[in-house]
Amino acid sequence: MKQLKITVLGASGIVGRELIRLMERDNFPVGSLTLLGGEKSSGSFICFKGEDIKIKKADKKSFEGSDIIFGCTKASITKEFLPFIKASKGYFIDNSSLLRLDENVPLIVPNINCHCIKKENKLIANPNCSTIITLLAVYPIFELYGISAMEVTGFQAVSGAGQGALEQFKKEIRYIPNRENVPLSFFPETIFGNVIPMIGASSENGFTDEELKMQNEGRKILDDSSIKINCTCVRVPVERCHSFSVTAVLKKSFTVEGIKKALGNAPYLREYSEPYFPSPLKSEKSMSVCVGRIRKNMAFENAVSLFCCSDQLVRGAGGNALETAKYIAETFL
Repeated sequence: MKQLKITVLGASGIVGRELIRLMERDNFPVGSLTLLGGEKSSGSFICFKGEDIKIKKADKKSFEGSDIIFGCTKASITKEFLPFIKASKGYFIDNSSLLRLDENVPLIVPNINCHCIKKENKLIANPNCSTIITLLAVYPIFELYGISAMEVTGFQAVSGAGQGALEQFKKEIRYIPNRENVPLSFFPETIFGNVIPMIGASSENGFTDEELKMQNEGRKILDDSSIKINCTCVRVPVERCHSFSVTAVLKKSFTVEGIKKALGNAPYLREYSEPYFPSPLKSEKSMSVCVGRIRKNMAFENAVSLFCCSDQLVRGAGGNALETAKYIAETFL
């Protein structure tokens, strides 16, 4: 595989830094690395393979000559630089929500639908990390039995809200046990010792945009618009790993042993049988999705319930984008 010219937009953020760490860990074929940021981060440095690389302020010429560009910023910044990214003719893998539901842009989870990427697809969307983790857990079930509906409750880590959220959480850990007040710099309530049952902006039907992503993105990735998905997202005082309680109504009859076998055969899953179970600490800094508590649901006919969790930065945002980049590098570059 040839050495590639890589550009990371949003390099100083929590996702950008994790992506850079994963590229070094996996020895991704980086010939040159351009790190881009805004006013606050430009001029600072990130170490990559022993070299301190300076973050530059992004401008319209920053993307020229890139083979692969990673977007690790919010949608508004992606939108601002998208014309210049397109002009570069490099492959752009975007972590923001901007392109996910664009019918002309493939939405990719590599273990599920890399076949949707064609050589001419220079814009590629990375799904929401919650969608990635949940779909990876249920995909072997979907392949064998089909799924008509899913009920999902997400217990989502603080890191999913970004660096500012992590900073507030870590302050609370230090000060609140000593009965010292911590100003609410990010969340609307204290997160330490608490849960916040709303992530994202609420829509007219009472669901938040984070909750609607699970249905809208899930249908696109699985190429099945008939699946009904109901989701509730809860922010919990966990640093890095998202967890999900999932009930899936299946189209074909099943056995619990058949489900366990299908999940156990997926190389990216770690299946736990009782008395063992998946948990955030077992998932931290791993590319595996942990899954367990597999049982027949008692409320819905022909439905299975399970619990899954994974590191939202490693398997979710950063790792999924890097796996997509590996496929592009091996297939098209």
